[in-house]
Amino acid sequence: MGPRGRWIAFGLLAAGLTGFWLERRFPAPPSARLLIQADGPCAAGATALLSDLAELQNRWVVLPPGSPAVPRTQLLRLHLGRQSEVMTLQAELDGQSLPPQRGSPGEVFAGLARSLTLRPPGPALLPARPDEAWKLLDLAGRTQDEASLPLVMESEALAVHEPRCALARFAYANLLTRYLVEHLEADTLDAQTACERNFQEGLSDLPGYPRLTALFAIHLSDIGRQREAMDLLADALHRHPGATELLNSLAYAARTSGLLATADKALERRADLVGQRRGQASLADNALLYGGHIEAFASSVESLPPGPLRAFYSGYARLLQGDREGALVRFKEARMGGLGSSLFVRLAEVYGSALEGRDAEALANLDTLESERTQIHLPDGEFTFKVAEAYGFLGQPAKALDLAERASVQGFGCAPWFERAPFLADARKLPKWLSLDQHLRERQTLLADRFPPSRFGL
Repeated sequence: MGPRGRWIAFGLLAAGLTGFWLERRFPAPPSARLLIQADGPCAAGATALLSDLAELQNRWVVLPPGSPAVPRTQLLRLHLGRQSEVMTLQAELDGQSLPPQRGSPGEVFAGLARSLTLRPPGPALLPARPDEAWKLLDLAGRTQDEASLPLVMESEALAVHEPRCALARFAYANLLTRYLVEHLEADTLDAQTACERNFQEGLSDLPGYPRLTALFAIHLSDIGRQREAMDLLADALHRHPGATELLNSLAYAARTSGLLATADKALERRADLVGQRRGQASLADNALLYGGHIEAFASSVESLPPGPLRAFYSGYARLLQGDREGALVRFKEARMGGLGSSLFVRLAEVYGSALEGRDAEALANLDTLESERTQIHLPDGEFTFKVAEAYGFLGQPAKALDLAERASVQGFGCAPWFERAPFLADARKLPKWLSLDQHLRERQTLLADRFPPSRFGL
């Protein structure tokens, strides 16, 4: 072989090794989708458990509950029953009945897993004792909107009693993180320390566990530690490239860091995996907003589940578009309550009062909300920035800039939105704006260098 032939052979070998390395680094996600529909006792928890089995074993891309059955989707129906501590299960996969199951929850899900050619859950996902398994299935199916002190304490007790169960760790963290953000009386350093230790110990027992990793990444982003969040997500996505919750959390961490290209790519990948329009589960697609795509953002808001969050963002989007009457209607809808963060209900009330001409009342309520937020150590910088915008809307540019600066300290560093948010136009005329903007741009550049989209296989 001549010199040229050797160089060609070397090039082909290098290309092959590079392709192998890329394949190893960014494994392909599953090609099939799974939609789980469950009814009966602890249906939501059973859905979560089975979703975890599928994602941890990279068998399916699991669609969010309530999704349409798009192409390449297998439909699994679960009909659960309970008699004392005994579980019964009738299941069908694509209309074909699977063997019926009866016994403890562990026995039932082990039998179902075998029918689906999956490994059984084991103690990392389900306690062996039937009473604790039932308790976990109940708690794992709870949403953050149900966070209350009794449920937080119940989930904590279970996590302490079953320290090797990562799903129990999730159930506790899911309720505690929301409770810490919204309740002043819960805001103690001990509670925060316990919360983070719970995350870390759960992931040490089950590294890359999508459900817990995704929640931990959002928690870290809320307290301004996006670098740690994205490091975690990069590792977990390598392990489980079809886990859509990881992509949701990546979009959140990236958008709050100003890495809008990465956030966009994460949401586009998620849309491709689930075969649906782009979205971010129950979160507003703020990456569109921060990129200046107001109309697209307003359209995306309507796909959120009904409740205060959708009503607030719908009113907010209309306000950005100059539709004050339409905004007021939506802000009033948020006041009706229902499931959703109480913080957005209160912010909707501020905007609603201002739109009705009651500026003094609106400002007093906003001052109260802002004062309470300063006393919480898990403040959520992105929400602090929304408070800053409200001050700007109420004609308080100095206060708005103070809050925007605080949001940046808390970790919200999306420089493009700081620079274009309409309600901060007057705040950007103040002298200290330039130093804040420079700091934001420098921090964003450092993160962009460390976390290009390719770091996550995007």
